[in-house]
Amino acid sequence: MKKWWKLWAPLALLVLLTPLGLWIPGLFGAGGAWGEWGKRELARIIGYIPGGMKGLAGLWHAPATNYGIAGMPEKLGYMASAVIGVAVIVIAGFAIGRVLSGDGRKRK
Repeated sequence: MKKWWKLWAPLALLVLLTPLGLWIPGLFGAGGAWGEWGKRELARIIGYIPGGMKGLAGLWHAPATNYGIAGMPEKLGYMASAVIGVAVIVIAGFAIGRVLSGDGRKRK
């Protein structure tokens, strides 16, 4: 159990720190969180919209707009999205690890 603590403690800390991505830019008047710019914001920041972004911007739509969950305060929804994202990645990682290690196969 002690070796798992070394994995889960940092992950839990990162999940708890996720709202900083919303709060810190607001404190400094920096706009949105780093790297989460739309076409208009990016054009304002760098002066143009990269060609690839122009063509592919409408291709992907997030399952939860602005990381929100209906009926939840914004920052709480942001944290819930972080928890859900980490859970999906951890479960997928364990599943892939079992398959690759052969633990997922039936034994004779």
